[in-house]
Order: sequence, then C-alpha cells, then structure tokens
Amino acid sequence: AVRQVRGAHRDMGRSGAPRQRPDGRIAVGRGRDATLKLSASEDLPASHRHLSNLMGLHPFNLITVEGGQRDARIIAASLAARDAKGTREWCGYSFSWMSALRARVGQADEALRLLEIYAKAFILRNGFHANGDQSRSGYSNYTCRPFTLEGNFLAMHAVHEMLLQSWSATPGQRDTEVTRIFPATSARWPDASFEGLRAEGGYTVSARREHGVTTWFRIQASRAGTLRVRDNFGGRVPSWNRPAMRKAGANFEVPVKAGDVIEAAFPRSGQARLALSFWEGRVRLDGCTAGRRGGPCPSRFPRAAASARPAPLLREDTPS
Repeated sequence: AVRQVRGAHRDMGRSGAPRQRPDGRIAVGRGRDATLKLSASEDLPASHRHLSNLMGLHPFNLITVEGGQRDARIIAASLAARDAKGTREWCGYSFSWMSALRARVGQADEALRLLEIYAKAFILRNGFHANGDQSRSGYSNYTCRPFTLEGNFLAMHAVHEMLLQSWSATPGQRDTEVTRIFPATSARWPDASFEGLRAEGGYTVSARREHGVTTWFRIQASRAGTLRVRDNFGGRVPSWNRPAMRKAGANFEVPVKAGDVIEAAFPRSGQARLALSFWEGRVRLDGCTAGRRGGPCPSRFPRAAASARPAPLLREDTPS
C-alpha cells in the first residue's frame, strides 16, 4: 500500500531516466519505515546512479527536515534504504548529487564525506568530472572516463548547500523563503566565509564563520519583501544594523525594499576564507590560519594517486 504526497511525481523506467507524470503526486510507502518510491507500485530495487526517487527531498522540498515527525521518518527510511543498496552502481555525479541532498536535510558530515569521495576518485587532472572511479578504490563498479558536466555543477551546488540555503517549506508560494546561514557546514570546516552567494527571494548574501560559529553576515535585497533569517545561532544574539528586526518563531524578520542592506555581527576572532577549486581535482580551505602569517591549509580533499592507470575510454554501454 502507498499513499500520495502532493507535488511533482516522476517514475523511473529501465533506463533510470525520470518521466513526468500528470497526477502531480509522489509515492511514499506506508508504515513507520515508509520510503520514497519510484512509482505507486515500484520500490528502488538495487543500487542506481540516479537519485530520482529522492527528488521530493531535494530539490522540491515536499518532504523537509522542518516537516515534523512524519517527514523525519520518511527522510531517515529513504536514505537508509539507499545506503543499504550501496554505491557500486553509482557514477561520480551520484556522489556530488547525494552530497547536495544530504546537506539539504542537514547531514553536514555525510555531505562532506561524499564530496570528498567525489573529489578523490571522480576528478581528472584537468578538473573534469569522470563518471568512473579513477582511483580504483571500489566506490563504483564503473572505472570509465566519460566527462559529464553535471558532476562538477553538483559539487559546487553541494558546497553552496553547506554554506547557504534559502528554500521555502511551502514551495510555490512567493515571499515564504527563509535564509539559512551555514546550515550544513561540517565541524571539520570550523573557519569559512563566502561573498555574494545568491538566495531565493532576490537576496545576495555574504557571511563569515570562525571556530565553528557564525560571526558576521550581510544580506542585500534586490526587491521589496520580507526578509526571514533562520535563528540557528545556538542562543547567541546578533547585533543588527536595523532596529526593526524582530523575532518571529524560529526566524528573524524585517520588511525590506530594493537596495536595503541588513547586517549582523557576533563576537569573533581571526579571519577565514573558503576557496573552491576543482582545478587539479581539489576543494580546499585557504587562509584558515588566524594571525599575521596566515597561509593556506593543507588540502582537505586528497587527489587520486598520480600513478593510477587511466581507465578504459567511453563504451556504448557507459552510463550517463
């Protein structure tokens, strides 16, 4: 038995490609261990490189970490079912895709682990993503070398999800977005900052994190509306540049006009900068040493061994 959750429904044919269905629903099994299904009559039977049955979690937000116990059970059961099937039929982009999804549901350490695997095993020396495991480490049955651009894009998106999220719990309703600063940043990235990332609702956001906590952020509005900032600051009270900012439930809220700049600060020390570089297949943290000397930190994403032999070239049966 299944029940239907309102939203966009897709099912998966033999090729694994999602197909749009007209009923506007997604299928979820019943019971405490209910998982997201491929369709009303199909469960994911085995490991697969496409994560289409999880699209209700990300990017559509039909089932969210803020949706209560029912949503929490579906998220946990669906991801556990995926984990149980392993990654042997995944491609490189599956790892960066799942990294972004895990960040969306707040699993910061798992998101970073998957991104590290992607950067270690599925990046060529020129920065291109390869579908197959170039490190021959057993992450995937595939060791081929076709380049598909979505792997790189998903890796960058995963980092964005770790640093900044702005989704609405009621997708499709305008002016309901909530800006979340460092919502899924691993404790292994205690010092990081970003500038000019875009958030839903027409906002441009810059922020800084030091010693594992947010110390400053600035948000500029491009249109009139209500800015909502999630209070995920661990009980610390920000100092705002706008006296009109008020607390409303789990968020700080303030009406804004186009061009308005909202800024907040906390007690802080040191400087940090996050540098995202897929050239040479690495993502690294730079400038994370506080003090005068500064300097780059060692790469957190080790490259695949240079001695690894090239995998076979593209075959007709290579997945995409």
